[in-house]
Order: sequence, then C-alpha cells, then structure tokens
Amino acid sequence: MNVTPAPTRSPIGAILMAVVGLAGFLGAVYVGCSAFLKSKPIYRDAVAIALADPLVAETLGAPVEEGFFLNGAIESDGMDSRATYLTRLDGARRSGTLRIRGFSDGDVWHVAEMTLEAGDDRLHYAPGAGFRRAGEPPNPSPSEPTAMIARTWHGVVRTEDADAYHAYLLETGVPDYRATPGNEGVYVLRRTDGDRTHFLLLTLWTSYDAIRAFAGDDVERARYYPEDRQYLLELEPNVTHYEVLEHP
Repeated sequence: MNVTPAPTRSPIGAILMAVVGLAGFLGAVYVGCSAFLKSKPIYRDAVAIALADPLVAETLGAPVEEGFFLNGAIESDGMDSRATYLTRLDGARRSGTLRIRGFSDGDVWHVAEMTLEAGDDRLHYAPGAGFRRAGEPPNPSPSEPTAMIARTWHGVVRTEDADAYHAYLLETGVPDYRATPGNEGVYVLRRTDGDRTHFLLLTLWTSYDAIRAFAGDDVERARYYPEDRQYLLELEPNVTHYEVLEHP
C-alpha cells in the first residue's frame, strides 16, 4: 500500500502570509485612527480655511485639494485640549505640507496657527490675519496711517513653576522688550487652571521694523531664551500680531 505524504508548507510562504496579515491589520488601524482625527471640527475648519485662502492657491496653484493625511494627535489635561495635525495639500503646480495647531475651551475648538511649507516657500496663518509669507507683515489700511501694533505670545508652565517663571521673565524677555526702541509697553498676564498656568505676554510697538529689531526678520516667530525649555511645557513656534484701534 502506497501512502502519499502530506504536502509540506513552505516556511517562506507562511512568513509572507503572516506579513501580509500584519500589514492588513496595521493598515486598518491607521485608516480608523485617521478617520477619527479627521472627523474633528478643528481639522475640518483648518483645512477649509487653507483651501479657501488666495495666497495658498497662488503658492500651490489653483485648484488646491486636500491631500494624503499624514498624522495628528489630540492631548487633554482634563481642562483644555490641544490638537496638532500634519497633512498635505495638493495644488495644480505642486504640493505642500500643512501643519495645524489648535485648542479647545470646553466644546469649542479654535485654530491657533497654521504653517504651510512648499519648497522654499513658507506661509504662516494667524486668526484674523489669514496666510502671509514668512517675515511679511500684514498690509496696513491704505486709507489710514499705520496703527500701533500689539504682539502676543502664549506659554504654559506647571503651576508649581509659575512664580519662578514669572521671575525669569522679569530677568530676560521683559527688560529686553522695554530696551528695544519702538516698544511702547509690556503686559504680563497669568491664568492658573489646576496644575497648569498660562502666561500671555502683550507688547505694544510703533512699527514692524521695531519688532524686527527684537525678534529678527521673521516677525511671526517667537523668540526664546536658553532656560525657557526648563519651564515651558511646549515652545509654541509663532506669535500673533494685532492692529491696536484704541488705547489709553
């Protein structure tokens, strides 16, 4: 009686099947996570703002469409939530990488800032000002003289470090602000939420040239000092500028 031996499975084939199965599983997890992150209002609102901005269309070439989602994260300390995203925008001429940062106070999300990078071009977005090329100040109203400019910077430290960081500010940034020609005032604001303390620095300036003397050519970039990393939970990259309509 002849017995036909059972076919043996190739170890290489088994490995390939395992690899394909793992890749399929990871792909499904990525798609699920991406769908969750992209469903958040902060992401939808930020991408809609970017797609409608004329400078973005000029930089990438119209029409501009949402491209391949890269990654994102949402963090919460129980009181405030913060979101960061990295995604692509595809234009008629080229593509760019859009970085989004936002925060929520309760159930309402806000776009804090965005940066679009495409080749050598770098665009910054600030609420109320739209996208501008890096280092390019907003255009003043043609019918009015240039108004005083308010510059705001935000940072967060542990509440236990708040007094020490305040003292550090009084030794570094605050005197440097005041010593810069064209500075018209410095306000240091503080708000404590549990184990986190928020600092908001509001400075007043006579012109963007005066701000450049303090911050450098890219006025949208925040300026930091060596020991800031010891206190701040995050080095927020950009600041925001406002036109001052009324002041004492």
